[in-house]
Amino acid sequence: MMEPSIYDVAVIGYGPTGATAANLLGQLGLKVVVIERDPDIYGRARAISTDEEVMRIWQSVGLAERLQQDMLPDRPISFVDADGRSFINLTIESHGTGHPPQQFLYQPAVDKVLREGVDRFPNVEVLLQHECLRVAPRATRSS
Repeated sequence: MMEPSIYDVAVIGYGPTGATAANLLGQLGLKVVVIERDPDIYGRARAISTDEEVMRIWQSVGLAERLQQDMLPDRPISFVDADGRSFINLTIESHGTGHPPQQFLYQPAVDKVLREGVDRFPNVEVLLQHECLRVAPRATRSS
């Protein structure tokens, strides 16, 4: 019987949040396993924008500059109803934090860059087409 691997952290899900967590934890040198049910990046966008706070997180793992290549910064926003009438118009203003306050994105492109970032860390193991069905707490760890 094969001895189970021991990890410092398990990240369940490999979307933008899980991939960001894996980058941060990998950078810290922790032994990490990422468990993702799907075989590849989901091809449709669910998230459409990000802000300067998230860009600073991605900057801390060295990915902000690459991610910004695929983003549209500081665009005016207009929400329209089913008849095409505008009911909210917003212009985002910079807060002087070094990153645009609002950037529009295509989530599959962001996911790809974040996952490529994780590939830099040999201490992070990614298990695609795997599911976490339960976590069993133990006295000193969970399994």
